Amino acid sequence: MKRKSIAVIAAISMVVLSACGSHSSSQSNEKANISIWYVWSGPSAKFIKDAISRFEQVNPGIQVTESENTTVDKFLAAINSGKGPDISVDMGLDNVARFCNSGMWLDLRQYLGSNDGIDLSKVFPASVLKGTSYKGIPCSLPLLTDTSGLFYNKTLLTNAGFSSPPKTTDDLITYSKKITKFNSDGSIRVAGYVPWTGYYSVYWSSPYASYMFGAPWYSSDGKSMLGTDTRWEQALTWQKDFIATVYGHGDYTKGSKALAKFVAGAGDEWGCAQDLQAGRTAMILDGEWRIGSVCPENKATKVSALNYGIAPMPVAPAMSSDYGFGPVGGPVMGITKSSKAPAAAWKLLKFLATDKTLMESGFKSLSQFPSTTASLDDISNGTSGSNWKEMISIIDNKNSGWRSTSIIGNKDQSIADGVFSEVQMNQLPNVTTMGFNAALHAELLKLAHQIDQYTLQDKH
Repeated sequence: MKRKSIAVIAAISMVVLSACGSHSSSQSNEKANISIWYVWSGPSAKFIKDAISRFEQVNPGIQVTESENTTVDKFLAAINSGKGPDISVDMGLDNVARFCNSGMWLDLRQYLGSNDGIDLSKVFPASVLKGTSYKGIPCSLPLLTDTSGLFYNKTLLTNAGFSSPPKTTDDLITYSKKITKFNSDGSIRVAGYVPWTGYYSVYWSSPYASYMFGAPWYSSDGKSMLGTDTRWEQALTWQKDFIATVYGHGDYTKGSKALAKFVAGAGDEWGCAQDLQAGRTAMILDGEWRIGSVCPENKATKVSALNYGIAPMPVAPAMSSDYGFGPVGGPVMGITKSSKAPAAAWKLLKFLATDKTLMESGFKSLSQFPSTTASLDDISNGTSGSNWKEMISIIDNKNSGWRSTSIIGNKDQSIADGVFSEVQMNQLPNVTTMGFNAALHAELLKLAHQIDQYTLQDKH
């Protein structure tokens, strides 16, 4: 059955007036020289290079200069000096509010509402769009997208007596305790799940904890809620209890030391020794790109086949009725304030955001999801395996989308992750004199104040 297109959030829908999802075969006579900077390089950049070549063929008057391997810091410095590109690409959504609010990326409503515009609600799923605007102002368009879920070793779960993946955070502790195996010296041989900030690229950290426990980042007036919403404390108390129960036999300090040692011995994330692949970990949070990185069986190199499944990330028991959603969002691009030819830049931006061939080649070469509804439909209705379709179901979920962000960009995540690291290392300040709960509350209040101070500074 064909997937249903997802309705876009109302705030975005109201700013778009005309519909367009395909490219005209007629050539444009507009003349301009524009530039685009992105982070991909080498073979991984082929999908976007090929798309730009196709764009130049139908727009022969517009010449595009590309710059590979360009980080956010590089393009921001160039834009602020007046020598930046016409279009810049960021690999995630955490900085969108920052770029929209500062005018670093232009308000796209002037283009979306023109005859050359696109109807966002007909082109992109709602979950993909949620993080591309700030306060109702769209300043970016998606360029592929990502989602994350719980990857699990079916064999290890079955051997422990589980026929399906965990759905709640309580389940996750129960499953992990039964699956986890120790060596004779007390070190961890097989871990059920690892709630550790810094364990591989998608790990237990503030963004994922906020999804699993429903902890909001900001109030309606833009204030940090780290110190005022009790769900943050619930998430971190759960992390502590998990480490003590699963890895310390009830002893938090013992569990922390054992897990720290285990994480230090993690296999190469992008090789066949990766912990899920090697059977060292039974369950792990990861993105859809992991599917393309799973190694087939190779007896010569002693690589075993991985019998795995994918499910939405578990959620707190109070949220069990909402199970099935997750984080959605990937690379985004915007027209910069330094653009000397914004109209031509818009043509390229729209082309890249809607080009079907780019979506297909990005999916095949990078194992990264298309960001358009039509191309996601093609995958879902095609011959893709159940794991791909499970990930697409997360994109389809009405509650999926990116976390709320602020004008300080991803600085808030770095600040929040500090307390997750303190908890996992049993290094929470003042815990001896105050007790864990009081010390945790005090630390979260301090972090919230720090985030609010950064926000005030950026406003001025």
